[in-house]
Amino acid sequence: MRAEGVGYLAVADAPALAPGFYEFESSGRPLATVAVNLDPVESDLAPLSPDSVRAASGGRAALLSSPRALATHLEETRRGRELWMTLLLLAALALVGELLLGSARALKA
Repeated sequence: MRAEGVGYLAVADAPALAPGFYEFESSGRPLATVAVNLDPVESDLAPLSPDSVRAASGGRAALLSSPRALATHLEETRRGRELWMTLLLLAALALVGELLLGSARALKA
């Protein structure tokens, strides 16, 4: 195993048998941390074809070809009710109430 850094080249004297992070040290001083034995499939950034995704998922994958198809899929699979807008309005009303109460007290003084 080799690791090149700024101003050094580190060569390991034993093979890395398990995936993970390995540290190179010299005289107890850490030089580099290197990830080794990565699966090349996980490192491939090329887009997958829809057929290969379907084959890998055993036919369970669905192709969402447009943003509208994604929105429809999310609407159909969503469970429960979104409460963020209700909570946001309640927080805004509480803020307005606090401002009115504070202003009324300031005017009395």
